[in-house]
Amino acid sequence: MDSSIQDFILAHRTDDIARLPLVTGSMSAEDRLYVMRQIKGWQTARKKIPSWSRIGDLLYPQSLSLEQCSSELTALYKRHQVELFFKSIGITPTSMADITGGFGVDAFFLSPLFCSVDYIERNGDLCDIAGHNSKCLNITGLNVVCDDGIEYLTASEQHYNLIFADPARRDEHGGRTYAISDCTPDILSSLDMLLSHCDVLMLKLSPMLDWHDVVSRINTGRGNVVAELHIVSVDNECRELLVVITAHPKVPMRIFCVNNEQSFLFCPDETDKGGFFVSKEDLVPGSWLHVPNSSIMKAGCFSILSSHFEMGAFSANSHLFLSSRKIEGFPGKTYLIDRISSLNKKELRKNLSGIDKANIAVRNFPMTVAELRNKLRLKDGGNTYVFATTLSDGSRVLVICRRDFTE
Repeated sequence: MDSSIQDFILAHRTDDIARLPLVTGSMSAEDRLYVMRQIKGWQTARKKIPSWSRIGDLLYPQSLSLEQCSSELTALYKRHQVELFFKSIGITPTSMADITGGFGVDAFFLSPLFCSVDYIERNGDLCDIAGHNSKCLNITGLNVVCDDGIEYLTASEQHYNLIFADPARRDEHGGRTYAISDCTPDILSSLDMLLSHCDVLMLKLSPMLDWHDVVSRINTGRGNVVAELHIVSVDNECRELLVVITAHPKVPMRIFCVNNEQSFLFCPDETDKGGFFVSKEDLVPGSWLHVPNSSIMKAGCFSILSSHFEMGAFSANSHLFLSSRKIEGFPGKTYLIDRISSLNKKELRKNLSGIDKANIAVRNFPMTVAELRNKLRLKDGGNTYVFATTLSDGSRVLVICRRDFTE
């Protein structure tokens, strides 16, 4: 590409993308399309893959490939977990294949763990981009293969320590798909073939999937080959469901619930010691309310969580928890309780005295946030948090909390 085009991209890459057509009018249609894609790609990468955005010569693909690729945070998480897993099964890995290469984020971030990496992708443009970017990023041992990953492995006798797959979650019309069998490639129908080519298979799946169903479908007819399942969230938004599959000897399946620096590990078949439900008498000022993060919510391990941290549940369906002491390392948010109120007008007047705005949440409660805010006549915002919920005995309460304490 002409150096003047590259200079233009560098000079305008922080511009408002909506205004770019006004300043690219004199370019050819081909150059304009290239410039728009590179600037939009860089702007996405600056937030999603910040270390890559500092490399000036990288090429960026179409928006869909950038949308579907892993973020730097989740790619680094994969690398750490893959390294730990191979240590746990006593294998020093040397080779891997990414059979759904895409933009190459996962293959490139995993590559330091291996001597050789086969990046396999059926889209020729993405292969060209991966080949170019691997040189810019000093990725060694990378072999770019332009082919369908499943077909390539079916015809191959190659054995890898790790095969990674991130099946596309779009149909031929561009619509989103969520069922594991509706993704491309159909991993389930090729699972036995894939396992015959590797020690460990890692799948990146949609966080919308029911993990119980995923594990059941993979294990059926194969024994307990799912070794680990990772529910990965960033900033309390579920991003990925990672499944680690192997026939090597292992401990019972483990589930990792991760959100930024927070993590919680449990085994689905561990003995449930049972928790307890909160009563009105337990709700006192100075106690602590806990809200699990999105990965815990996705896992649904509420009883195990309650037992582990010795907390009481407000009810079976509230997913709010109470403790008499502050809990270190809780995977979610913690609030210090200041007041508790029923919906009685006199109690509300007393307990909301001096409060003109609050952050309101409803859990297992017969009113929406908007309806409750209107009833309480509170503006949105501030340092006060109001949780409206129903206790296990059916009584409805407002728990008035704050987070402005030393964490």
